[in-house]
Amino acid sequence: MENKKESKELTPQEKRNKELYDVLSSCLDAPKEELESLKAKALALIEKGAVIDKEKISELEAYVSDLEQEYWDDRAVYAGRSVKDSEEYKLLQVLKKFHKAKDKAKAFDSLFMPVTKSKGVTHQPQNKAELKKLVKDKKIYLGDIDVTCVKDFTNLFENSRRKDFSGIETWDVSHVTTTRRCFCGAKHFNENIESWNVSKVKNMCQMFMDAENFNQPLNKWNTSSVTNMSEMFAYATSFNQPLDKWNVSNVDNIEYMFYGAKSFNQNLNTWKLPKVNWNHYRLYQVGKIFLDSALDENPPKWFVAAMDSKKCNGKYQPKIDRDIWYLLKDKKVAFSDIDVSLMTSMFQLFDDTYVPSVAASIKDFSGIETWDVSNVTDMSGMFRNAKNFNIDISGWNVSNVKSMSMMFYGAENFNQNLDKWQVRSDCNVKYMFEGTPLEENPPKWYKKIADKN
Repeated sequence: MENKKESKELTPQEKRNKELYDVLSSCLDAPKEELESLKAKALALIEKGAVIDKEKISELEAYVSDLEQEYWDDRAVYAGRSVKDSEEYKLLQVLKKFHKAKDKAKAFDSLFMPVTKSKGVTHQPQNKAELKKLVKDKKIYLGDIDVTCVKDFTNLFENSRRKDFSGIETWDVSHVTTTRRCFCGAKHFNENIESWNVSKVKNMCQMFMDAENFNQPLNKWNTSSVTNMSEMFAYATSFNQPLDKWNVSNVDNIEYMFYGAKSFNQNLNTWKLPKVNWNHYRLYQVGKIFLDSALDENPPKWFVAAMDSKKCNGKYQPKIDRDIWYLLKDKKVAFSDIDVSLMTSMFQLFDDTYVPSVAASIKDFSGIETWDVSNVTDMSGMFRNAKNFNIDISGWNVSNVKSMSMMFYGAENFNQNLDKWQVRSDCNVKYMFEGTPLEENPPKWYKKIADKN
């Protein structure tokens, strides 16, 4: 919400009021461990005379009212959304309650540091929907919930604002088969759940993704049934716990597992991953398992060996265009590292207008002249609109190519001599050089073949 007041120099009192407002606002998303210091800061400001600015409350009330009207007017767009879920509404309630409270310390505790305690009443949800409703109620102590009837924990705490997860460590999850996105985006989650029996869980995809404060031990988990660990700790920026005792023998998907987990720096050399598919079409995703983590520069030995094993005589051997796109997204892979001798089609391979292609991001095609294209039959649109392409590929063996239609169409900088090419007399060369310097001065063989087209 923008401040509509004209900028002016604040008085000392206004500065204190604004600082108190900022502290209370930050408490809405602050980790549990930071709340004590924020509480002390807020109380110190109040000691100095800081108060909740009534004008600020009025501004928020007006904003929330407008937002509620917008939700109503566009209810088809905002279906299922409530103004009560907005940050502004939550902040408004905090400011109003804090303003009215006589005991500010107690008010702070009740607003930001509520401690849920067992009420001695056991809740027994029969399905995931009932369980999700219970855990959304922050007044319910998680230890009072019997989860034995629920096998699916998908999205259970996704983007949860709950700060008190105490009691969750007592849950019997021995029957649970999927924890996909269970704590995804749960910013305040940092409970020790190492005691959980996860022996039947098969899918842990994105389980702790974006759980930015989570950093608890998990090494005792029995992960022998898990097949999917893709993005499990992606962007879990605080996580750095040993996982060397995990049994990952059945895991077949580890794509982006620690992507962006900046703190993670554990030794995983003991892991054995016989079922992970290192085929080329997944090479890019699997290859980014440690990207932006502390292991990015020093990955486990099995990872290095697996990546190297995808090379034949020191080169990668893609079979389809997607393989090449994934390879070239990695700036460490050069054109000369790629053996294309198994490929038969290069249709629109570097077409700058073809969405899946990576042509737009390639500034230097050096090394492509070494490619063995002798088995390729289709090069139509290969360098279409590839404005950065101007490499001497006169040494290519194109004798088996049946179509070069629009091969260099719009590649405005391509100006290499291709007179030595041995091109089939029945090859389709329509619009091959249109929009290039060669349009006016094509190779010697071009006109004869073009006339037949």
